[in-house]
Amino acid sequence: MPSANRCPECRESIHPFGATCESCGADLDLHRRRRADRAMAPPRMSLPHLGSDVTDLVVVTLIMLLFALFAPLIGAVLALFIVWHANQNGPISRRNAAIACAGVAIFNLLEPQVLLPHVL
Repeated sequence: MPSANRCPECRESIHPFGATCESCGADLDLHRRRRADRAMAPPRMSLPHLGSDVTDLVVVTLIMLLFALFAPLIGAVLALFIVWHANQNGPISRRNAAIACAGVAIFNLLEPQVLLPHVL
């Protein structure tokens, strides 16, 4: 972004309230309006990045779900720890997945034969 004390075209010193550059004749008001428009424009929205974050979420969710199904006490503790940690400084999607896995683990602790009747 050009300096406020230099012409954006020729980079010569300009008067801060000048309408045109004394050296090259550039329209300084136009450049000021464009700079103000860029500053006032809303941020561009983009699609979420699908990369290693999604892979990490899937792996962590599968591990929590396996513990929730086959070792529900450990699964509940692990999922609730991840809920607490993700709520402090992690992604919301990881927190939500951990909440779901904690629910599965707690349900499996209370009613073990409902989710996996053939194992017990």
